[in-house]
Amino acid sequence: MSPDSQIVPLGDLDKTRFIGTMGQSGQPGHPHYDDMIEPWIMGEMAILPFSRAEVEKAEVSRLLLKP
Repeated sequence: MSPDSQIVPLGDLDKTRFIGTMGQSGQPGHPHYDDMIEPWIMGEMAILPFSRAEVEKAEVSRLLLKP
């Protein structure tokens, strides 16, 4: 598997899978910088949902930006 891999089934985008060695944040020093290294080593991929229902089902936290 390459450092960043993605599987996108165009018939059902909610079944999209992704893995990247840069972690969820991609920012050095961030708590989530290296959280995808172990799954990458193990050949696992993260779910990347697209529909609102699947995104809301998978959400762990929400960031609300207001002007």
